[in-house]
Amino acid sequence: HQRDRYAKMGFRLPVDRSFVLPGRGTIVTGTAATGRVAIGDSLHVHPGDRRFRVRGLERHGEAADSFEAPGRVALDLAAASTDDVPVGAVLAAEGTLLETVRVDAWLRALPHLVRPLKARQRVTVHIGTTHVEAAMTQLSGEVLPRGEAAFVQLHLDRPLAIAGGERFIVRSSAADPRFGQTIAGGQVLHPAPARHKLGDPAVAQALGQLFEGEDDDRVVAMVALARGRGVDDAELAQHLDLPVDVITRALKTGLARGRIRRFGRPPRYLAPAVVDELEAPAWIELEKGQLGKPAIAAVALGSEGAAARATPL
Repeated sequence: HQRDRYAKMGFRLPVDRSFVLPGRGTIVTGTAATGRVAIGDSLHVHPGDRRFRVRGLERHGEAADSFEAPGRVALDLAAASTDDVPVGAVLAAEGTLLETVRVDAWLRALPHLVRPLKARQRVTVHIGTTHVEAAMTQLSGEVLPRGEAAFVQLHLDRPLAIAGGERFIVRSSAADPRFGQTIAGGQVLHPAPARHKLGDPAVAQALGQLFEGEDDDRVVAMVALARGRGVDDAELAQHLDLPVDVITRALKTGLARGRIRRFGRPPRYLAPAVVDELEAPAWIELEKGQLGKPAIAAVALGSEGAAARATPL
């Protein structure tokens, strides 16, 4: 069942080898975490804006027409050079992966540390087949004792293509005298979050649901973390390590149970508490008689709930 879920998600391959094979061209290899790829498919190279067609593929040294993750795979890319697809790049199906400089994550400090991790500190993050310097902030605002776990936000020094659910390790930064020492390991929960206020219980609750909640809870949590800007179907698919059909079912359930609100076409989804906050000032003005007819104001607000609350005239 879990393998089927991985195969139904967007194809993603962190490149760990890139070389030229005489008579064949550029070959890249790696461990594909999710998705399916076939000869003739076009793959996006992250970071950047290059795309190359899959001319051939092999699994365990045997040629094949297609491949389903997870597992090792070698791809022959038409018209590509090793400079186009270097080690550390990520190949992905179009529109399924985003490049980011900020992620929310669950992190556990290793038990052998001499001292706790600081509330804010520089680190080196190793993820996929690459690494990047980053500023790490404990979202609790407190230090993290050795062996303990917490939620953190990582601010990366350069954009990387990162998916929700990816595992990573953290080592001391080049600015730290213990440079190279492994200090923690973790899992990406949100690959493109907003900045958070430290010690916010709502953020901690949502991240807790993303880390260990059921599918429905994880979708609700991702909608909540989108705050006032909301989130659409494509963004949910990019942010969550869930198949699209699972996300679609979770959205229907959340809407039916009032845990999610939907606005506009194409639809965007917001948390009910956020909608209430956004609508409150407009309703205050309505009561003052400054926005004219309630039904018209409700349409301007774009809220299904506001339209229901307005009295038709």
